[in-house]
Amino acid sequence: MLKALKIILGSEKTRRVITALLSQLDSNWRSNDLGLPLLHYTRGICPETGRRIVAKGIIAVGRVAAGGIAIGQASVGIIAIGQLAMGLMFGFGQACTGALALGQLAIGGILGIGQLASGFISVGQFGLGKYVLAQAGFGKYVWSQNLADPETVAFFRNLTDGILSR
Repeated sequence: MLKALKIILGSEKTRRVITALLSQLDSNWRSNDLGLPLLHYTRGICPETGRRIVAKGIIAVGRVAAGGIAIGQASVGIIAIGQLAMGLMFGFGQACTGALALGQLAIGGILGIGQLASGFISVGQFGLGKYVLAQAGFGKYVWSQNLADPETVAFFRNLTDGILSR
């Protein structure tokens, strides 16, 4: 049975049919009172317009996504995950923004963690903020390789003690 299934799925004709079906996939799951679907998943290019379809929903998944929880190469939402992620509350990605941002380039309002990080509290290789823990940092209170401000050391020790004690 398994061998027969491999032969059927492994044939060139079957692969072309499956590829054609999946090349333009747009799936909406149930609309809510806001006029947005609960889940909107997109893949591929719209055959009518020749453009990428933007996923829009409470949960939006696609190459370009916008919604409450947005997941995609370019994403915008309350929670955004992607290469370019612009989140209102949380951003996670290669370049991201949000109140809490975690990424290679992280621009956070409250907390930024990343290689290049900024925020009220900033942790990274290069940091910019009020309280900074970094190899090279710029801010009011900095703890770096060359500088260990006593208030910053106390702040980060209290912060880690508070997190670990829970």
